[in-house]
Amino acid sequence: MSADFRELTATLYRAVSAPPGERDWTAVRHIYHPEARLVRTGLDPQGQPFAKVMTLDAYIENVETLLADVRFSEVEIGHDAVIFGNVARLTSVYEFSWESAAERRRGRGVNFLRWSARQAAGKS
Repeated sequence: MSADFRELTATLYRAVSAPPGERDWTAVRHIYHPEARLVRTGLDPQGQPFAKVMTLDAYIENVETLLADVRFSEVEIGHDAVIFGNVARLTSVYEFSWESAAERRRGRGVNFLRWSARQAAGKS
């Protein structure tokens, strides 16, 4: 199961890192359980923490809206996996770049993912 992690995260990062209008969400849809929830966290404009819980479809819509006119890229720079039976928890650290007509940003982030052997095999 651990050998599959790099390909799973690479698939996720490839989808979100494609140019606007070219993100291949069908390439990642099979990785997620049909009832999966994705949580975006951060700080709002007033500096207050937030957590936005979304279905996969809501997440895709959110990403497409946020990155509509942005050249965005995420590249994994490290990960750690804890495996117990057929379940794994993955911490994936990445570097990102954000380029729009108005600004350029670079930084790092982290994704916390939970996988089952069934998901790693590409089955929901």
